[in-house]
Amino acid sequence: MAKAKRIRASGRGGRRRHAGIAGRPSGMAGSTNNPRPSARGRLRRFGWWCGAVVMLCGAVMTGTLATAALGWTGTPGVMTARECHEEKETKGGTHLSCSGAFVSDDERIVDPDAGLIWDGGSPGDRKRVRTLALGGYQEQGPWDALMLLGLTSGVGLGAVICSFVALPAGARDRLAARLPRRTHNWYVREWT
Repeated sequence: MAKAKRIRASGRGGRRRHAGIAGRPSGMAGSTNNPRPSARGRLRRFGWWCGAVVMLCGAVMTGTLATAALGWTGTPGVMTARECHEEKETKGGTHLSCSGAFVSDDERIVDPDAGLIWDGGSPGDRKRVRTLALGGYQEQGPWDALMLLGLTSGVGLGAVICSFVALPAGARDRLAARLPRRTHNWYVREWT
């Protein structure tokens, strides 16, 4: 009789345990009602949040470049190359960098010491650019805009994924429950 009471008190008897979203018993680590995650789990979540912040900052920076390349922000103007020379990159490659003068279309901004990475540039060449809020200049063109928008989308998606992974298991499960059925089934199969 004493053994039966001990088994029931420990939860292994006839009492049924509540299952979380993926069938995990509620007392197991990572379940939806685990009151306090381990120190290792908190540190891992903190790392994911840091990754999300870094990726969000990257998305803002590439988004700023993309809006300038699209012609939505920045002051439009023309840069005239005065001199061009090859510069070494940190990974052993080289790129062509040109310095010269930038004159805005309304001629209110004149920068005689403008610089730009300019593939195929030579002294005397002219190129349409826009000023950046971050400082510097961005070439205005459809291919640069397309590349930067793709990069912004990828980095932004990375920030969303890092944020999702950083959430506690219960919050992830509640958020996943709002997904369309097919995506929710994938989440249950792959993430839990």
